[in-house]
Amino acid sequence: MCPNHDAVRAAVDEKWQIHDRAEDLIRQHIDEFGWHVVLIEAEDDLPPFAFSIGLHRTFQHPEIIMFGMSPRQLHAFINECGHQIKAGKRMPTDQHVHDILEGYPCVFKNVPRDQYYDHVGYARWYYEGDDFPLIQLVWPDRDGRFPWDPAASESFRHRQPALATRGGAVKPHSF
Repeated sequence: MCPNHDAVRAAVDEKWQIHDRAEDLIRQHIDEFGWHVVLIEAEDDLPPFAFSIGLHRTFQHPEIIMFGMSPRQLHAFINECGHQIKAGKRMPTDQHVHDILEGYPCVFKNVPRDQYYDHVGYARWYYEGDDFPLIQLVWPDRDGRFPWDPAASESFRHRQPALATRGGAVKPHSF
């Protein structure tokens, strides 16, 4: 059994009832703050990532997923987005946003629903399916290249899997 789960049954011959304590924490954070951030450690061939739950229900804003930084950084950046959204900001897609990562623009890209199952399980549980929008917060390398840039390194691309739809116009930026 997973560490965050409890199992109880009413009698010896009854079926076990499994309770996931993480679900309680998710509901508590959404009630208290408006969103919760799920952190996923690096596993197999997938880099660490994090995603929000509750932004859509609380603020009618897409949920956010982000890859490839330390869990602490991922948590901090998604929380920063949450605070800005709570203050009334909408995160635009396919254009540079300059007030999330200091000194670097980032881009939000729409994530197709066929990616939800493999990446945002607790969000799917919370919303009882895939009926919520999800955007990927994508950040550039030190030279300002995004993962879709042909000059971006393969290791950098690996740190940010392209869940989001590739391509699309992104307005140029300057540092």
